[in-house]
Amino acid sequence: MSNHVWTLQDKIGLVLSLIIVAGCWFLLSVLSWRLRGEMDDWVTATFHSMWQDIVFRFFQLTTLEALMFLPCCVLCCAAPLREKTGKIITFKSGYVGFRFFNLLVIEVDEDSPASSAGVQRNFRIISINGFEVESDKQARVRLHIAH
Repeated sequence: MSNHVWTLQDKIGLVLSLIIVAGCWFLLSVLSWRLRGEMDDWVTATFHSMWQDIVFRFFQLTTLEALMFLPCCVLCCAAPLREKTGKIITFKSGYVGFRFFNLLVIEVDEDSPASSAGVQRNFRIISINGFEVESDKQARVRLHIAH
C-alpha cells in the first residue's frame, strides 16, 4: 500500500518519461531494421542494439553517480569520524567579547577577555559550563546563566 499522493507534476513526469522511453525504443527498432542487411536477422540486431544501449547507460549512470555523489559521501561520512577536540576556555563573569552564529564564533572584539583567552573566528561552541549546546538559543541561555 502506497502513501504517495500523485501530484500533477508526478503525472506529467511519468507521462513524459514513458514518451521518451517509447521514443527511444522506436528509434532503436528503426535503427535495427536498417541494420538488418548487415546482420543475419533484424531481431538479433535489435537485441544487440538494446543490450549495447543498456550496458552503455549503466556505465554512464554509475560513472556520473560516482563523480557527483562520492565526494558528498566522503565529506558526510568522514565528518563524524573527526574527533571532537576542543579548547577549554574560561571567563570571569561579565563581558566576554565575542559574537557567534550557528554556534560558530563570527567576531572577536580586540582587547576582550575572549581575545586574551585565544578565541578565534570559526571556533565552534560545543559546551558552556559543562553543558553541551546544540543551538544559538541554548548557548545564549547558558552564557546568561554562567555570567
